[in-house]
Amino acid sequence: MADKTTTTNITGNPVLLGAIVLLVLLIAAFAGNFYLMGGGGSSLAGHAANLKVSAQGIAKHAAMVADGNVNLAAQLTAEQQNFENSLAALRNSSAGAGPAQGTISQIGSMWNELKGHISVIDGKKAALSAVQETIADININLQLLQQENNKIVRGMASDGTAAIEIVTAQRQALLLERMSHTIDKLIDRGSDPALEEQYQRDSESFMAVLRGLRNGDKSLVLTRITDASQLAILNRNASLFQSVDASAREIIAASADITRSEEHTSELQSPDHLVCRLLLEKKK
Repeated sequence: MADKTTTTNITGNPVLLGAIVLLVLLIAAFAGNFYLMGGGGSSLAGHAANLKVSAQGIAKHAAMVADGNVNLAAQLTAEQQNFENSLAALRNSSAGAGPAQGTISQIGSMWNELKGHISVIDGKKAALSAVQETIADININLQLLQQENNKIVRGMASDGTAAIEIVTAQRQALLLERMSHTIDKLIDRGSDPALEEQYQRDSESFMAVLRGLRNGDKSLVLTRITDASQLAILNRNASLFQSVDASAREIIAASADITRSEEHTSELQSPDHLVCRLLLEKKK
């Protein structure tokens, strides 16, 4: 994990973004043609055109923010405000009570639903930066832990420590590698109780062996290390792992957001969903 770069899609699921874009474009289609269904004069057509432009801007900026370009979040917010202003103008116009009333109402309903899904993207801005910083910290500390643990193993071998104890110390490296893979999977998949339990077991095992090397542990068949330089390394390892563990738990907490975004995706994909029905009707 220490030698690779991890990228994170803050939607947690690209299908969610696709559904958002489809929904925005569908709104744009309704808005752009609403005056053909009884919208009226040029001023109302202008509001409808502005609605369409704002919808297209939302689709563009939502895609870019979801890809990690959080600097465009302000533009996404501005486009949402422009959309709402144009929609309010249409609702308050004569068209809001005329033949196009049904279309305007439908656009409003779809927009209210869409805002909830866009907030899933918008709400990930801080999470993305935090996760990236956390991953960097974990990478550095895991690499240091591997290096320091190798020193412990070599020292034990030089001191003539029993083979069974050396093997137990060597397994620390395997635990670190497995925890690294578990954290990677949590970043990719989101909240997963099985992965979280796996990390918990491995972290507890790692700390139990570390304590056994420092203090001795009959159940683990470990004799207390007395060499001052080796003890100093073990103390550093304890401090490093505390940092790794704290960062990993931040990842676990953030992974719940990814799962919630996937729940939004499942809802959008439901055959009973309004958007799906409208898309199917549009294809006929």
